Amino acid sequence: MAAPKEEPKLRQQYTIHQILDYMDCSLCYHLKNVKKLEPPAGTLVEDKNILYQECIQEAIRYYYLEHQQGKPPALKAIYDKFYSLWMDKTDTRERNSIFTRTLEEGGKHGREERSRYVTKGYETLQKFYAQNARKKQAILAVNHPYEIILDDISLVGEFELIREVMGKQSKRREIEIVTFQTTTRKADDDMLKRDLTLTAMHYAFYETFQTMPDNFILNYINREEELFITRDTNEYKRMFSILTGFVQSVNTVDPFPRPGAHRRFSPYKEYCDNYRF
Repeated sequence: MAAPKEEPKLRQQYTIHQILDYMDCSLCYHLKNVKKLEPPAGTLVEDKNILYQECIQEAIRYYYLEHQQGKPPALKAIYDKFYSLWMDKTDTRERNSIFTRTLEEGGKHGREERSRYVTKGYETLQKFYAQNARKKQAILAVNHPYEIILDDISLVGEFELIREVMGKQSKRREIEIVTFQTTTRKADDDMLKRDLTLTAMHYAFYETFQTMPDNFILNYINREEELFITRDTNEYKRMFSILTGFVQSVNTVDPFPRPGAHRRFSPYKEYCDNYRF
């Protein structure tokens, strides 16, 4: 008699962002992910930097998805995509008329703020486009999902870009994974070496494809600089130590507020600061 088939084990899924949120403040994490509270009204809309980053990331994704189909878009098309996303995310698409826009948007400050972000976006995308226009590349995957299994949980994420290029030194085809930063300030070497997001992505590539990439690149678009990221076994062990600690505490330790000030921008800070124990 055949043994009964085992049911696949159900694992709780987490993202790196959730784990970092928990490590920053377990109470904020609890209010967001367990209580499922929406952030205070207007919090996300008011932080234009986050919306700006999302627009840039989606414009870059649009470029590579089109490139993957054999029709890389022109620079103007990328500009148009970014601007359309910006209007949608800032809820200003229907407010361009002087009869419909708010007083704040119609004022000098509102116009200058919108112009500043849009101009900055165009400048960033111009640099991005120039870097890609001169690069021979075959786009293999855009935002390709990955999963890392650890006991009762799985860590999920995405590879922003996987591509094939001709190596400058090797003169052969090489596989690269690429992640992008738009900041002009480069993280110091220790921060880059300990960056949990980069470590997870590096480890997950092997777990997903059973091979290592030829290059793992962190592209600082506005610095027009590419950093080559490496990881060793000890960094993998460091990551699993962090994940193990997270697993052991997230559902067993009562949520507690961050000791000290929250990060500069924390959507759930207001709830946390006013929480009644």
